[in-house]
Amino acid sequence: MIKQMLTFVVQLFTGTIPGGFENSVAGPVGFIGIVSDAAKMGIINFIYIGAVISLNLGILNLLPIPALDGGRLLILGIEAIRGKKMDPNKEAMIHTVGLMVLMGFMLFVTYKDILKLF
Repeated sequence: MIKQMLTFVVQLFTGTIPGGFENSVAGPVGFIGIVSDAAKMGIINFIYIGAVISLNLGILNLLPIPALDGGRLLILGIEAIRGKKMDPNKEAMIHTVGLMVLMGFMLFVTYKDILKLF
């Protein structure tokens, strides 16, 4: 499952997702539908989808994107290579921009989820 998720992340960034981006990514609105469908199929499917979502969040959180844990690890690695700490104001700006990009992406995906309802 981890290998499939990592493959999906690579396809997401390279733009080679089978079925297209809009059909492969879901936001909070899409999650509700997915979890609801899994719950209707039984407790095993419900637990399975919960585990898949948890694993997915863990993997995505480790991506080297500012504002995520992977972004923080990247900055720590850069500081270790350079041998000196990054200016806290610059680091805060990097994480702020990363957070804004992530929020914009989340709004875009949620908008697409709402459009799918109609």
